[in-house]
Amino acid sequence: MSAYHVPARALALFACAMPALAGCTSPVADKGPGAQASAGPKMNPQNGGARWAFRQTGDITRFEVHAGDRWSGDGTQPKERSEAYASGKLSLTQPNDVRFDMMIEPGPPSTAPWLTLVQLQSTFDPGEAGHSPPFAIELRDEKMRIGSRFDPAVISKGNDAPYELHYVDTAPIQRGRWYAMRIQVKFDPMGAGWLKVWRDGKQIVDYAGAIGFNDVVGPYFKAGIYRASAREPMAVRFRGIRIGTLPQ
Repeated sequence: MSAYHVPARALALFACAMPALAGCTSPVADKGPGAQASAGPKMNPQNGGARWAFRQTGDITRFEVHAGDRWSGDGTQPKERSEAYASGKLSLTQPNDVRFDMMIEPGPPSTAPWLTLVQLQSTFDPGEAGHSPPFAIELRDEKMRIGSRFDPAVISKGNDAPYELHYVDTAPIQRGRWYAMRIQVKFDPMGAGWLKVWRDGKQIVDYAGAIGFNDVVGPYFKAGIYRASAREPMAVRFRGIRIGTLPQ
């Protein structure tokens, strides 16, 4: 039986009742057999400390970045961040199941040459250089992109892992609209992994092959805005974040 959990009905109804959140699709609509109501994961913010950077209201988490909003962990690098990471780790042995709704608020088009909205980021081994995540939902030229990386080396040397682009929108995303996302992934950097992604119930990625890094501890979920420096402000909301595993 799947370990995936769905949000409490009361929280979903509250979210759908908020007039500012148009296009609501309740995350309790597809419970699945044996599903249980549960709160989402504990999320830990990473941002520059601005008052607008991070807000949680019930089951909804909102992120916002302005030009110059740098997290201290990024030093003086030309990038900006308002993200939060889940405390728990994803499985390296079982398929993972991640669900959430995501909405980019109306605003000026993104000009950042790279921007991530969701990461399944590696837990770096001792002595390992930092690197880009094994899975990411990205935004470039206002189009959603989905990519992955892998490295079978015991200790990754840097940010040079092979990158696989699985999906690119043919048209700009609709700002102000909620997208229901589901990610299922089995990490295996040796070649026996797989990745499936659905958006609004339609499968947009079906990949089999190497994905992930040769780590001791599993990756973790991150959401928010992480981008190359850009002049325009941007805000994104997430709701109904649920993380679990699937049977083998």
